[in-house]
Amino acid sequence: MFKRYPVEKPVSPEILNEPIKFRTSKRVAKNRLLKGAMSERLGTWIDGNLQKSGIPTEQYINLYDKFGHGGFGTILTGNIMVDFDHLEGAGNVIIEESINNHERRQAFRDVSAAAKVDGSLIIGQISHCGSQTTTLFNPHPYSSSDVQVDSKKIGMEFGKPIALSIDEIQTLVIQKFIFAAKFLYETGFDGVEIHGANGFLLSQFMSPKSNKRTDEYGGSRENRIRIVLEIYNGIREVVPSETGFIVGIKMNSVEFENEGLSVEEAAWMCQEFERAGFDFIELSGGNFENPGLDSCKSLPTKNREGYFSEFARQIKPYIPHTTVFITGGFRTVPGMIAAIKSGFADGIGLSRPAAAEPDIARKMLKLNIQSATQNAIDDTRMQIMAAATQLVQAGKWNSAKSHQEATYGLMDTSNKRETDHFITEFLKHFEQIGKEIAEGKIVNIAFDLPILV
Repeated sequence: MFKRYPVEKPVSPEILNEPIKFRTSKRVAKNRLLKGAMSERLGTWIDGNLQKSGIPTEQYINLYDKFGHGGFGTILTGNIMVDFDHLEGAGNVIIEESINNHERRQAFRDVSAAAKVDGSLIIGQISHCGSQTTTLFNPHPYSSSDVQVDSKKIGMEFGKPIALSIDEIQTLVIQKFIFAAKFLYETGFDGVEIHGANGFLLSQFMSPKSNKRTDEYGGSRENRIRIVLEIYNGIREVVPSETGFIVGIKMNSVEFENEGLSVEEAAWMCQEFERAGFDFIELSGGNFENPGLDSCKSLPTKNREGYFSEFARQIKPYIPHTTVFITGGFRTVPGMIAAIKSGFADGIGLSRPAAAEPDIARKMLKLNIQSATQNAIDDTRMQIMAAATQLVQAGKWNSAKSHQEATYGLMDTSNKRETDHFITEFLKHFEQIGKEIAEGKIVNIAFDLPILV
């Protein structure tokens, strides 16, 4: 039996059960809960064979079958990379025209079919790491400018990036995002989320800290969002809104660094995205150097659960017609409903709670479970590693083979004995892959926890 976060005054989940209508595509999500993006690392990886790498595996499909039965209105994938030279890690799934083949297309069709089995919408998060690509994959990645990621802050090596030329912005970035969106539309996905947050390439263009360009893609805030608007318009040319295909964006609400994006600039950019016609905006924050989660926890906010609630509160009045999702920190039904009633969020994203319980949305909305599984791990980064491990475990069996029990075979992160076992085994695993990485090997860090006996 899971130990859950305490709730003093249970409330009806009725508001969370309300549908969401996306304004441009006219599509409707059956409820307000979003399965948030997490890095699955469950794609194929054969070093030196790109045609066979980055294809969703049976584990990946099984995982989305679990989420498909989980009661979410909308399911958001983890990173779907649009450039094989700029990966987040081995095991990322990849869509790129040069490695387009039947096997890849069929695997993505299987993912969308599994995720939509119970009426959820499936949204693919399309991403490009830019300067946040480690040297193992690319010693000189592309970015908006040559501003290098501080390797010491992260514990991984990042090379000096190369500033994209104007022609390269078109061919190596914009066209790749457009191709990925069209690919996902053709393989049964309901939409895409353009990843423009957390230090990824598009946020590198939007942030004054990383964008030092002096041409039409840099300088003013109008220029810094040009690439995003050109991607959006390009997607709408090949997949018009009349098809019902959803296009949203993940956007930093704030950056926790000097010269970083301010809340005021983020609000202005969101306003421009609303004017362009984006169906939704998911508000996030931070980057690899400073994710900002600890900074958010210390804010004097009325709603302690949502990491980015205070920033969303300032931004939402500027975008009254666009659906706003907030992901990060929500653990109780009362906390989620408070965010909706306050008016600064239309939907709530659940990531780590969904890794612990892939059917957490169904439990909250249909079984009146009032909160997520409590986490016995204190360290935020280790919590993220534990969630990644649960994704691997959840992918071992589909819903039928799990006897329709979504948490079958998953570590119970509310159980200290199990989490202590996880930390011990994970550190051994991390030490081993560290040695392999030091030898120049590219390895998938996805970890399957040995059974506790």
